[in-house]
Amino acid sequence: MTDTIEFDTGLRAVWRWKWRLVAGALVCSALAAGWTLLGPPRFTTSALVSMGRVMGEEIEDPYAVAQTINSPGFLAAVKARSPNAAGSVNAEALTGGQGRLERPTLIRITAIAPSADQAVTLGRAAVEELVERHRQRFDASVASYRDYEKVLATSGEPATGAADPVARRDLFELRAKLQSPVFTAETASRDAFPSAVAVGRNTAVAAGVAFATALAILVLIALAAGQMRPSSV
Repeated sequence: MTDTIEFDTGLRAVWRWKWRLVAGALVCSALAAGWTLLGPPRFTTSALVSMGRVMGEEIEDPYAVAQTINSPGFLAAVKARSPNAAGSVNAEALTGGQGRLERPTLIRITAIAPSADQAVTLGRAAVEELVERHRQRFDASVASYRDYEKVLATSGEPATGAADPVARRDLFELRAKLQSPVFTAETASRDAFPSAVAVGRNTAVAAGVAFATALAILVLIALAAGQMRPSSV
């Protein structure tokens, strides 16, 4: 019974202060719209990166790669490569298309910066950072197969004597997969970053979100104030 009375008291406070609440929300909405409209310009550009793979297996989980690129540590490494470029980068894993069982083997890297040139510079630096990190993974993953290739070659392609047909067959299959870009390839950019385009300013959405958020917060404050001072209502 007490809880019901307190809640009813809070609702009365909200109703009494309704115009103040709406006015406060409108002020927040106007501030958000003004910030969006008058804020600094932003430009964006993106490019695809193919994931490195060895014998048909990606050297790193693409979803984990996207999370790494979106991390503050990766952005710091990218900024070290392009100290004069301000902005941010983000990534998402994509499906590889036909023949890949719809597995995510591509990464889309998007750069956002205050100018078009900075966005392109930042995007290229992000790709360079990722490629360099994956080069070591690729070398480590392919090394065991290269060693096995040498072992098979001793009997499949002996310097003297007859070749072992089984070893020769296995050697041929191994080399075919190591040389085929479908099975074995390093992480590499699929396309160059195009000229960056300006990001649209959606002031209506910003104002609407700010209005709804501010109104909800103010209503909660009014409810709490009304319950704390029931005798004043």
